[in-house]
Amino acid sequence: EAKKFTHLDNRSRRVRWKDSGSNVVKTFGSPSPSPTAKYTNSPLVGYTRLVPKHSGQRTHCIDRITPHCVVGQVTAARLGDIFSGTRAVSSNYGVALDGTVGLYVEEKNRSWCSSSNANDQRAITIECASDPKPPYAFKPVVYDTLVKLCTDICKRNGKKKLLWFGDKAKALNYSPKSDEMVLTVHRWFCNKSCPGDWMYARMGPGAGHEEMPVCRTKNGAEIRREGQ
Repeated sequence: EAKKFTHLDNRSRRVRWKDSGSNVVKTFGSPSPSPTAKYTNSPLVGYTRLVPKHSGQRTHCIDRITPHCVVGQVTAARLGDIFSGTRAVSSNYGVALDGTVGLYVEEKNRSWCSSSNANDQRAITIECASDPKPPYAFKPVVYDTLVKLCTDICKRNGKKKLLWFGDKAKALNYSPKSDEMVLTVHRWFCNKSCPGDWMYARMGPGAGHEEMPVCRTKNGAEIRREGQ
């Protein structure tokens, strides 16, 4: 079928075309970062140890956040040791057992965290200290810090909504609006329980304050379950 190229949309970074004999404009391609995109890192960081285990600058704009469980109650320094070891693994941030936020891979770079290049090219990944056994529970300070970090990530990247679908196909097929971020989990990309059943049950608002809450900041950044 003949297609007529129209232009590259500079905002969405998607190629647009018209089908022959039609005025309907269609798009393809995933939103990539603008060549002039300015990346920042969280001011909540209390420990920095940049590691070389990453793929360089990401090829997709940031529109996902992926929390993980470390499977161990670790300090920020210990997590840095793990990322500096022989394993090919890293994350953008880590939340230590005392709530300290560690920076290991800058937000501009794709970390090696979720067993998925496609996910990690667009996601900020966060390893969180957890119990070493199922359901891999987080300490309250770790969970509270994770919520604050997610809110900060949304705020700095111009997002007002952080969506949790609770469904792999729905989440991964969803195209976020320019002011939206989507929560994803490691278990969707490989045979793991990460981020653990404790955290998975708290990805969206529900039974109480320990659930991922509707969380607003002064500029309107919001964390909410899709559809609410």
